[in-house]
Amino acid sequence: MKSISNRFYLDYNATSPLAESVQDWISKGDFSFGNPSSAHQTGKKAKKLINETREYLYSLFDVKEDDFHLFFHSGASEGINTLVRGFFLNAFKNQKQADYYFFDTDHSCVVNQREEIKAFGHDFY
Repeated sequence: MKSISNRFYLDYNATSPLAESVQDWISKGDFSFGNPSSAHQTGKKAKKLINETREYLYSLFDVKEDDFHLFFHSGASEGINTLVRGFFLNAFKNQKQADYYFFDTDHSCVVNQREEIKAFGHDFY
């Protein structure tokens, strides 16, 4: 078996180094961490930041809020779970067949969708 020494590591996940600008921002502590649904001042600040970000993204991509919906998640796994489960639940409700393709090397949040998809009566490969 041949050893492969020239590898490309593409999955930084939480191990990626922070850009200097991000380190500066974090060190200043000028970020919102409150629940945006809360009535207290920290929650209101978080909600304002989310709304400003939403408006910025709609403007950046030159789309209208009536045509596209933005969802904010705590991370990629939560986002992927929401997207995949929502897609297959919708197909199930509309009695449409849908297939799910993935590689065994995909992230666990992608691979672990199999049982959910099977429960909705869909096939996965």
